[in-house]
Parts: sequence; C-alpha cells; structure tokens
Amino acid sequence: MITVSGFGSVVLEGLSLERHNESEGLSVRSFVSIVGLFFVAAVVMVGQVPASGMKHVTVFFEKSFPAADSAEPTADALRSLFRNASLADVGGLQRQLASGETSLLVLPFGSAFPEAAWPQIFDYLEGGGNLLVIGGQPFTRAAYRVGSEWKLRSANVYFPMQLFIDDYQPTTGSSGGSSFGAGALKFEPNPDTTPALPAFEWKRAFSPVIRLSVNELYRRAGSTGDTDAVLETLAWGTADGHRRAAPVLEIDHDHKRFVGGRWIFVACELADGFFTSDAAKKLLPELATIAVRRGDRFTFRPTVPLFVEGEQPQFTFEIAGEVAAAGTGHDELRVTVQAESGAEPVTLAVKPDPSAPLSFPLRIEAGKGFHTVTAELVRDGKPVRIYHSGFWMRDLGYLASG
Repeated sequence: MITVSGFGSVVLEGLSLERHNESEGLSVRSFVSIVGLFFVAAVVMVGQVPASGMKHVTVFFEKSFPAADSAEPTADALRSLFRNASLADVGGLQRQLASGETSLLVLPFGSAFPEAAWPQIFDYLEGGGNLLVIGGQPFTRAAYRVGSEWKLRSANVYFPMQLFIDDYQPTTGSSGGSSFGAGALKFEPNPDTTPALPAFEWKRAFSPVIRLSVNELYRRAGSTGDTDAVLETLAWGTADGHRRAAPVLEIDHDHKRFVGGRWIFVACELADGFFTSDAAKKLLPELATIAVRRGDRFTFRPTVPLFVEGEQPQFTFEIAGEVAAAGTGHDELRVTVQAESGAEPVTLAVKPDPSAPLSFPLRIEAGKGFHTVTAELVRDGKPVRIYHSGFWMRDLGYLASG
C-alpha cells in the first residue's frame, strides 16, 4: 500500500495514489496507478513466436473491425508477427477460448474488443489464461455489430473493473509535447527483465489504476489486503532522469483470482504503420514469449539482514505464485555479492532450490558494510530475470567509532 497523508487523489506523470483518510476511516483498496516509478525486482525469437511452451496462440482479427486509441492491424501483418498462431473472428474466438486449448490470447485493436465474446474472454482470463493486448486502454471500448457494420460504444470502465482495473491515466508520448509539457522521452527497458525490449514510438501511454488485492483484510478499519497480483513495468519513457510513462506493463496473478494468468499490455497509442515496422517485428514476438513463460519471477533473500564474522551467509530462493513452474529443470542462478568496501565481488553459480537455504562461502565476510546481492535466473543458458537484495556484515570497529 502507498498512502499520502493529507492529500486526496494525487496524480503525477508517473504516479497516481488513492487517498487514505484515517480520520474518516476510508477503506484503502490497493489501487495503484503505475507508469513505472515502482517495480518489483523483477526468450528472444525475432520474427516469430516459438511453439515451445504454447498449446495454441489465438489472435483476434476481423476485417473492418475498428481499432481504438492505437494503430490499425492487418491480417498479413499479424500472420507475419505471430507465425504459429491462428487468426480468429468473433465466432472462432468464442470457440477457441471455450475449448481450453488457448495458451495466449492476442487482442491487437487497442482499446477495442468484441463485446459478443466478452463472456468467453472473461472465463478464459478467470481460468488463468494469458493475455497480450496491443495498444490503447484495454477493454474500454466495446465493439458491437449492426448488420455488417461494426460500432464502438463510448469509452467506459465497466469491463476493466471486472478485471480489477478502475481507470487509466494518460501520460506523455515518446515525442513529448502536448498538454503534458514534456520534451521527447527516452525509451528505457526494464533491466531486470530479459531480453530487453526494443525501442518503439508511441503517441500517448495509459497507466492503469489497478487493484492488486482481491479482498480487504479488515473491512471496518480499512486496509490494503494481500498482494494477489503483481504489476511490473517492462519499459519506461524517461526524461531528465524521471520516468514519465510506462508503455509496456506486465500483470501477474498469483492468488485468488485469475490465478496463473499473465497479462501484458502495450498500453499506449501506437503510431500508424506500427504493425509493419521493424520495432513490431522484434517487440511483439518477444512479448508473446514472455507472456507464456512460467516460473520466472522469484525472490532470493538472505535468511537474516545481518551476518557476523565466522557465520556462513545463507539465502532462500522462492518462485513467486501458486502455479507450479513447468520446464525449469535447466535453471541456474548466477549470484554476485558486492561489498560496500574491503573485498572484490564474489560470483557464484548455483542450482536454485526452494526446499532448503543456500549457503555461501565464508570469503564473502571479508567485505565491510552493506553487501549488494544480484541474482540472475538463467534458463537453458539464457538470462530471464534479475532480483536484487542485500545484507550487512557486522563491523565492530565501525560501531565503536561513534
């Protein structure tokens, strides 16, 4: 939970916080609008989505279906980008999702989606289905058919709220300007998720105001609840060292609702011609691969925050979420420990084992002060995610120095 005492809704170009008024006893429901100021320290196939790990990729497409808040895709471009996928119209989409054979649903029309298929889309997501939405503010513009013509309903959050998304906040485009008063933004991929995403241009980004807790802990007193979902920014738009936009987001559902599902939003207004651009040919297959990747979010933490001389440092490794990871038999953990002073970095490669603490050699204790720990999960020889933690070594001389 993040609270700002004495303020109402605080909206910046990187942050929106819901008010927590203790005197009025308002219930805080873990809404966090993220454009990338905060993230939890978190396989490239260029030109196509690999079949490994995917039962079936379903891409929704209908000719003359309207795009909203984003570029308009073409069937040929989608077939080129998702070569192992099948394109499905509304009827086909309903059948594919109901069959249980879809491992990834791709919605490429920005904010627009077929209203008639919403029951099947929702059931698929509720069952832990993976999702990639390309462009716009996902699920805010329902499309319906009148005869042979598609119509768009006015923008609303009726459907997003069923997914615990309360709203979207617009933020700066990559070229800056407009009413946000910012210059051009630098594309900055999240260094803790690999592979690093390729840069692309966007007109506006949209940051979801999302609820990460399914249930409140104490309804009367007000509380945030448990962390049932995790939101991680995969790329930012930065200017002068400030993160002003987050055009690509990942939401992982670990507990209670939509369990096991990973949703990736390219939550921005994409420029015309995006789907045939070189950036799209690299970006979208990578995102599709990340969307179905399992067991790649983890923690690697010391068993205690302070170790003493002669004590062998120990760490615990844990995979995040309730759904067991599959196909991780070839995982390796590459750990680097950097002391604040007095010692060279120590690097080790170990087999990640959640069942027991991992012990490190005593030579780590040669360093003084705070020790920074960087753990990189490597799968089949390729880095996947990085997690940061740290610990202190007791320094009696420093303590006695006053």
